[in-house]
Amino acid sequence: MKKIAAILFVSFFALSIQAQDANDKKLTRKEKKEIQKKENNEKLKMLYTLMEGRIWVIRANDVRSINGNSVNVSPDLNFVYATNTEGVVQLAFQELMGMGNNNVGGITIEGEITRYDLKQFRDNQQIECNVQINNVNGGFVVLNISIMSTGNTTVMVSTDDGTNFTFSGFIEKQGGESIIKGSSAK
Repeated sequence: MKKIAAILFVSFFALSIQAQDANDKKLTRKEKKEIQKKENNEKLKMLYTLMEGRIWVIRANDVRSINGNSVNVSPDLNFVYATNTEGVVQLAFQELMGMGNNNVGGITIEGEITRYDLKQFRDNQQIECNVQINNVNGGFVVLNISIMSTGNTTVMVSTDDGTNFTFSGFIEKQGGESIIKGSSAK
């Protein structure tokens, strides 16, 4: 009888320790989730500061047409960048290098940033910015930019002639990157 009581006591003790470990794991998961949320928010704050400074480049690795067709593209040739009051949008395809309005297989629009509406930062929300660039050769382009905490960025591009496409890529501080800018569209 003493052996049975001892076995039951040890079993209950082991079960209570196991139950306590399970509660600790749940608490740890919750803490991990909270830590991840704080880290993502810190990344968003850094990206927001980058957008406020207006010296950034969004390098695209995917371009989608208005009807949903998607093409993988070179981030060195496909980008949007801003330097304070100037902006550039370029869409190009390596297969057409040396052709197109910009001599790198596509179009390049550059000019003065005439509108830069960066929405107020809110914790754990994506960053949104609307930009208008007046082309030096006439016309304009409107950019609707959405940035996630990972740096993944989507840019919906609309031109004054009705051309629409979407860049998907990543944002980074401008400077020293290997982008190949073509000549401006005429």
